Amino acid sequence: MNYEKGYFSNGNVQYDAAKELLTLIPTNPRSLLDIGCGSGKVSHLIYQNVSPKQMLSIDISQAMLEEVEHRYPSSPIEFRHTDIVQFSSDEVYDVIISNSSFQWFKNK
Repeated sequence: MNYEKGYFSNGNVQYDAAKELLTLIPTNPRSLLDIGCGSGKVSHLIYQNVSPKQMLSIDISQAMLEEVEHRYPSSPIEFRHTDIVQFSSDEVYDVIISNSSFQWFKNK
């Protein structure tokens, strides 16, 4: 089993934290940015419960995003491969979240 597939089925702590995070996010925001989306499992939980009109989920791991594409081929969420340090956008996001991902950031 590779890391990406295992993370989807074993990331229970992150999933439980996301359930708590749901209580803090306003419903129906115009736009939502998810930093460090990993397997996409939490992104979809948030999308289903918060219903943003537009959602962008980013991750530095191309392998994780390939797993997202495999598991959610018709996802309404836009997933993008990028490092948050390099990320740039003209979009103004109503909600920005990062669930259990800061520990993966490199010190810069």
